[in-house]
Amino acid sequence: KTILSYWPCTDRSAIFMGTRQELDTLLEQTPSLQKQFPKENRLTLEPYSREEMIFTFFEEAVQMHLKLTAEAADKVCRLMTEAYQRGVISHWDKTSIREYIQWQLLPRYCQSAIRSIQTKTEEGRGAKIYADDIEEDYFLNQQSSYNEALKELNGMIGLAEVKQSIVTLSNRMKFYQERRQLGLHSSDDAAYHAILTGNPGTGKTTVARLMGKIYHSLGLLSKGEVVCVDRTKMIGRYIGETEENMRQILKEAQGNVLFVDEAYTLCNGDDDKDFGRHAVECLLDILSRKDPDMLIIFAGYEKEMNSMMSMNPGLVGRFPYKFHFEDYTAEDLLLIAKRILEKDQYELTEEAEALLNKTIRETVANKTENFGNARWVEQFVKNGIIPALADRVTNSLHTMNPKVYQRIEVEDVKVAAGKYNPKTIEIKRRPVIGFCA
Repeated sequence: KTILSYWPCTDRSAIFMGTRQELDTLLEQTPSLQKQFPKENRLTLEPYSREEMIFTFFEEAVQMHLKLTAEAADKVCRLMTEAYQRGVISHWDKTSIREYIQWQLLPRYCQSAIRSIQTKTEEGRGAKIYADDIEEDYFLNQQSSYNEALKELNGMIGLAEVKQSIVTLSNRMKFYQERRQLGLHSSDDAAYHAILTGNPGTGKTTVARLMGKIYHSLGLLSKGEVVCVDRTKMIGRYIGETEENMRQILKEAQGNVLFVDEAYTLCNGDDDKDFGRHAVECLLDILSRKDPDMLIIFAGYEKEMNSMMSMNPGLVGRFPYKFHFEDYTAEDLLLIAKRILEKDQYELTEEAEALLNKTIRETVANKTENFGNARWVEQFVKNGIIPALADRVTNSLHTMNPKVYQRIEVEDVKVAAGKYNPKTIEIKRRPVIGFCA
């Protein structure tokens, strides 16, 4: 209203900047603004060309007072040219280039400067960026982040169907991207928002994080981090507070994955006054955009999620992908436990491993509805077995032998089994509430 109050005005002008989706949404929601911005005044800035990227690189290097040898400068030009032609850095902007210099080259330059001071000589390698400081893999193998994310995904225990589905989806996105780079027509403009269903501790948040990495490596997300929210963070107490909460959340989630846990708690069909519908409306605005630079993931229990979708037909088409996470088997949970222990160099005796195996199998056989799966195993090991080992070692006479601090005995597992059972840390379903407490 303040901006509109200045129009019409002959001695003032305004420039609105943002993505095309942001500005289109603004003008659609404020028709009185549209006539102030005729189409001939709407300018679209194209992504950087190869030459612009190289120019920006050296401009930023000068701003940070970095000195490159002639060989290093030539190598940068060659690598950026090759990487641009491959389409690997086609989405780079000034921020991307600045981050590369700041996090990859500046530390090397500082190390070079320190060496130069320590040697107190101008001979040999001085405080400069040399050709061998420029890593080819960073430019030419940006796909490595894509491959690393897929490798980490495939390395997860269990979840065979989920992993295969996400690999297929990732390959499809990469396929269409490479077609466009080759100049071939591609009509793939579908949204990639997803629904992840399953019990707690089945890996939904981990998979969401890897999806963010994959989308970022393909240029579909500018950042690729995960922003986790639930009803308590989204819904306010008073009129207008929910909209303000959502504005802040969507601002933080721009370029990232917005992970909405137990999304169905936002939909209370029996209460017209529930503020959850305002949060859903804010999300629908993002879900309806093409290329929103945001991936929205709804997560939670399968039954409740299906119920929400059946009551909200407008949401169904916005989430073309649905992945269900089955509970882990006893074998899967044992492998997860061993990975946790191996990471910190703990070793199980044969008797301890046998008891751990037995305990996990009995737990799975008698698990409750809201069993925590991998979350339970992590708590069993970290808050059960390891503290029991610490108590036993600390309270006994022993030499400073590393094996004593590594070896887990059967009594350690017994203590943990007596302290931890599924009901101890069972994940309770969050009740639907009208506002955040």
